[in-house]
Amino acid sequence: MILEAIEESGGNITEAARLLQVHPNSLHRMIRNLGLKEAVRRVGADS
Repeated sequence: MILEAIEESGGNITEAARLLQVHPNSLHRMIRNLGLKEAVRRVGADS
């Protein structure tokens, strides 16, 4: 769900957080805690 929101927002974490209805800081924390940093970089680079 997180990666889909980031892809839909064109790699913009703030916009992805809005789509997920969470604070951007919370989304950054979730990405870090779930070990998604590399996947987020790939999704952002593809957009």
